[in-house]
Amino acid sequence: MHITHRASRIHTAKIGVSYET
Repeated sequence: MHITHRASRIHTAKIGVSYET
């Protein structure tokens, strides 16, 4: 799965929060 540089930040942040919760 390829993600853009700016999208990767938001994507990672969303996933990070999801996994954290």
